[in-house]
Amino acid sequence: MPEPLLDIRDLSVEFTTPRGRVKALRHVDLAVRPGRIVGIVGESGCGKSTLVSAVMGLLAGNAEVTSGSIRFEGRELRGLSEEQWRDVRGRRMAMVFQDPMTSLNPVMSIATQMVDIQHRDKAGRADKVKKAIDWLARVGIADPEHRIDDYPHRFSGGMRQRISIAMALLMNPSLLIADEPTTALDVTLEAQIIHLIKKLRADFDGAILFV
Repeated sequence: MPEPLLDIRDLSVEFTTPRGRVKALRHVDLAVRPGRIVGIVGESGCGKSTLVSAVMGLLAGNAEVTSGSIRFEGRELRGLSEEQWRDVRGRRMAMVFQDPMTSLNPVMSIATQMVDIQHRDKAGRADKVKKAIDWLARVGIADPEHRIDDYPHRFSGGMRQRISIAMALLMNPSLLIADEPTTALDVTLEAQIIHLIKKLRADFDGAILFV
């Protein structure tokens, strides 16, 4: 059995509120092994998004990890500086959010956003655009050579979520976190997106944590 890619042990998170401390997570254990798809299921408000936010280092300012360990690729994530987090996010770990309209920048073209993601890559802009077009085609965007210059509002909700998935996988992360990626979609599109994520699992080398 390979060592876990993501290994969470005894994780507890609390929020400070005007009415006192709220315990959002209590002693959570979770392991995601390389190449696997792990699902997190629970009712609304049970702490699923808090858990993945803790993994990504994106907890709100009033949140505090009170106990536990979050190890990713053998490295403890608790206590990383913001500069160290920037090296992890996007390159080694990426996330697809619930609402693609709020996760995409409405005043920037898809091309600009997908090229910016590749800022650590030393390739030229033309090569970065070509790579972005290739991923748009993989997620089912028709005529990606021309649509890549469009802005998010020119796409439907399902297409925007496909673009978000392409952006998340652009740097071939070792862990993709999908935080309820079908919440804003209807039932038909929900099935399509779930099938797409499962299909794309063969196109990158990482594991998937699906909420």
